[in-house]
Amino acid sequence: MVAAALTAVEWDRISSFTRLDALNPDRFGSQLGNLAQSLNPLEALGIWPSSEFDATATSAGLPAVVFYAGAALALAAFVAGIVVALRDRRVALPAAALAALAVWALLAIAGSPYIAAKALAIAAPLVIAVSLRGTLGERGPLVALGIALVLGGALSSFLILRGAAVAPTSHAKQLEQLADRVQGEDVLFLGRDDFIGWELAGSGEITGVVTNFYDVEDAKPRFKKGEGGGEKFDVDVLFPRQLDRFDYVLATRGGPASQVPPRFHVVSQTRDYVLYRRTGATGRRRTLDEGTAVGAVLNCDTPAGREISRGGGIATILDPPPVIGEAGAWTPDDEPTDGAPSSQAIELPPGRSLISLEYDSRRPLHVVSEQLGIDTTVAANLDFRGETPTFPVAKVSVDEPTKAEFSVEPERPNLLARLLRAPNEAHLRSLTATPLGGGAVRRVPIRQACGEYVDWYRSG
Repeated sequence: MVAAALTAVEWDRISSFTRLDALNPDRFGSQLGNLAQSLNPLEALGIWPSSEFDATATSAGLPAVVFYAGAALALAAFVAGIVVALRDRRVALPAAALAALAVWALLAIAGSPYIAAKALAIAAPLVIAVSLRGTLGERGPLVALGIALVLGGALSSFLILRGAAVAPTSHAKQLEQLADRVQGEDVLFLGRDDFIGWELAGSGEITGVVTNFYDVEDAKPRFKKGEGGGEKFDVDVLFPRQLDRFDYVLATRGGPASQVPPRFHVVSQTRDYVLYRRTGATGRRRTLDEGTAVGAVLNCDTPAGREISRGGGIATILDPPPVIGEAGAWTPDDEPTDGAPSSQAIELPPGRSLISLEYDSRRPLHVVSEQLGIDTTVAANLDFRGETPTFPVAKVSVDEPTKAEFSVEPERPNLLARLLRAPNEAHLRSLTATPLGGGAVRRVPIRQACGEYVDWYRSG
């Protein structure tokens, strides 16, 4: 009663942690959060031989009977632990384990699967401690049961650790190089990085339009996900009045990307990132219904297009438009591993172009194009939660339209990783060629922009 009285003023906030409202429901879109499905409570017993913690007994690759047999063994050890504890009148640990399981059960019934999974993770070490103390501390069959639990748990832990992705350092170090520039300043981050707040430590408010752990409430994007998903990592994702809230904009250097407003100046850059400082108001700046693309074609055959073209003003067009190879064009698929590269061909227009790649990968990626003389490596990128911005690969120049084949393959892991058969796959999405040079981006009267690929426009 005393605890209830002391916490009464916080009951509303405490109750919110039974739902994803405590996080960001707009980001996740369901009560599963980033889980594929609810966690099986048998995992808390200590034996679940899968490299994915949220795998089910039927989706993990092993026969389901292996999981249930391991769970039965672990459950027997837990029951034995409770019986031994009651016999010895040492009930504090079992009481804590059962209380934690009761909290999980309550959240599983009345809360969300995501929050219930957190409760299950809290209960698991208490359950296993009860099991081990009640078996390894005894004699005879109980000791054998405890040893079997230790071996099964060790195998389960090994599989998880073997499959875990170790954070690479390249992108993090590049971001840290920019941190001194934004000390105390508000930053719009047009990327995806769970630890951007740490890498830009000392900055003011860090806001992203695609985020996990940093503020999104004050920067509502003008473009939402389409039916097929997709994100927009582009300065045009915000309305001008929202853009003017920020002192700095931090983006990747991959293409294609909208032109930044003229009052945003480059103040620093690394191989993969560029930092812009705002020196004035963005001004009037409108876009077509471009969704997650960098621009869209102005179709003057439609009533809306005719109205825009007759309204006067200027348009910034991309000529020629960027070349975009989609994820579905990779062969044999979009998940290369070392020794099994993925390939895709794109048609480049004459002139200079920036080749960029949208991807995630546990290890650096080796990118090769014999036609263009590309043989380079791009940094590992562990943004596994969905679409990522594009990262630059190389600048190339061709004298005539050229169909270029690209091969992408993760670097070979070290000997230990190979012996352990650690995962080494990548996930490829778009492969793009963005035309460069003086003629690639032009401003024209909007009446001349019909049929052109428009980045942004300003009505007269």
